[in-house]
Amino acid sequence: MIRTFNTKIELTLLAPPLFSLLIIFSPATALAQSATLKKCQSWNDKIESYQEKRKEGGSGKEMDRWKRKIRQYKDKFRKNKCNRYGRRLN
Repeated sequence: MIRTFNTKIELTLLAPPLFSLLIIFSPATALAQSATLKKCQSWNDKIESYQEKRKEGGSGKEMDRWKRKIRQYKDKFRKNKCNRYGRRLN
């Protein structure tokens, strides 16, 4: 009975440091929120192409669809921190 009690104490004492190490060194958190220059350039090109289509005009349905696409790509661009590439885009 005493042995079980001691193991619980050991696990309780070891758990917080191990948990904090998992959080600090988790590569998934860093990779999930960043994108390569090539991917960001692709999204930026798509945003510009849909903006050009909207300038040229079209039916109301097309304009709405293109506007939705622009929003989607801008969200991806922002969430993946593509602004860090700055002038290297284009």
